[in-house]
Amino acid sequence: MNTKYLTGSYYHTVDGKNRIRIPSKIKSDMFPEDKSEECGEEKQEGGKFCVYFRAGKGKCISVYTEETVNELLEKIAYIKESDDEMYWAASVYASSFKLVESDPQGRLVIPNDYKEYAEIDKDIVICGNINHVDIWSQKNYSEHLKTQNLDLTSVIKKLGL
Repeated sequence: MNTKYLTGSYYHTVDGKNRIRIPSKIKSDMFPEDKSEECGEEKQEGGKFCVYFRAGKGKCISVYTEETVNELLEKIAYIKESDDEMYWAASVYASSFKLVESDPQGRLVIPNDYKEYAEIDKDIVICGNINHVDIWSQKNYSEHLKTQNLDLTSVIKKLGL
């Protein structure tokens, strides 16, 4: 697992070609050993890097490194085909990750289906979420924070922090 946890919230915009930049602080934490030039087995030229997108909870896009995706899938790789329900769930989960390669300037194009799912127009919030990053439309992020009714003090106490 990544030795650095992904934290912080960053406000950005999507350009006219559906491109975004991962904030440099988050990107350096996602790729602590300068693995940002690797996509699968191939070295990429320039500032290119690869991540995996998947539809996240609450109308956001979750973004993972290849290392994190491999760790997650390792946890379900043992499921046997004879266990129909679990095998089907694992298959759907594994197929939900979409590889996205940056351009040479380090920008990621948000696929249209994910952009629609997350209701992203222009203004976004990129949030570190421990082992991955969530990309929200600014509107959905604000609404999500308002509707969760989270008592953070109580949760922190329950976690023993």
